[in-house]
Amino acid sequence: MDTHLATNMPGASLSFRALTRFSDDSGYATVLAVESEPFAGSIPFSFQPHSLKVFLGELRTLNETLRGTATLKPIWERQFVCLRSDGRGHVIVAGELEFEDQQLRFAFETDQTCLAPLIRDVEAWPRIAAQ
Repeated sequence: MDTHLATNMPGASLSFRALTRFSDDSGYATVLAVESEPFAGSIPFSFQPHSLKVFLGELRTLNETLRGTATLKPIWERQFVCLRSDGRGHVIVAGELEFEDQQLRFAFETDQTCLAPLIRDVEAWPRIAAQ
């Protein structure tokens, strides 16, 4: 399953590609791909069901109030993706990705219209609604 954040901005994108659930139900794995001109990268990214459940709740609140943040972060790793509202309809997408000795910090701006489609996609991720 692939999920793409609809940014409507050239040179700014975020995708969760080939999402799968671990066979022991301990978490999820995906390839996180980001473009934040002039930088771009993709990296394996995994997270636990609890992290995903918290992220989905925060996304829903962000969409309803246009305040706060929604962060997807593995429990035992430093990398993360965060969406933050400025309260005026702008959404800042930021994160930090790392692999061995390489690190990518990124940030780009989009608008609130990206939130509802992202929430629908995240809700469709395997069995999250049942946990």
